[in-house]
Amino acid sequence: MKVLYHIGTTVCVLMSLIAIGLSTPTLSRDFALATSLQPEHYTELYFNSLLSLPPVIESAKPQSLRFTISNHEGVLTTYQYRVSIVENGGVKSVANKSVILSSEQSTSLPVTFSANKPHATIEIIVELPEKNQTIHFRSKS
Repeated sequence: MKVLYHIGTTVCVLMSLIAIGLSTPTLSRDFALATSLQPEHYTELYFNSLLSLPPVIESAKPQSLRFTISNHEGVLTTYQYRVSIVENGGVKSVANKSVILSSEQSTSLPVTFSANKPHATIEIIVELPEKNQTIHFRSKS
């Protein structure tokens, strides 16, 4: 009987503490956030096909690839994107554009580029500067 009394008392004390704690706005909000599912808000940025990324780029021959931006932010979002090519340390802008996507909308965007010099190390960089996201790949010419 004593054990049941102590368990009952403990439960009452815990319930009282929870009730007191939830009466303050901050604790009430924190408790609600901790015990409920909240949707994640994020953006996806990726190359459409890793297998289609060219391992070798012929110099002066145009190459193309596609990347995708997917909006999971929960709101209409304007994405500023930049595409650059780095060739032996020099950076050249390929695209600096924007696209507007509704929530849960995706778009596949093309990029066309070419290497200027043979036997160079090349890096293609796609950035969403406002989201602090970057994807890139390296190749040789």
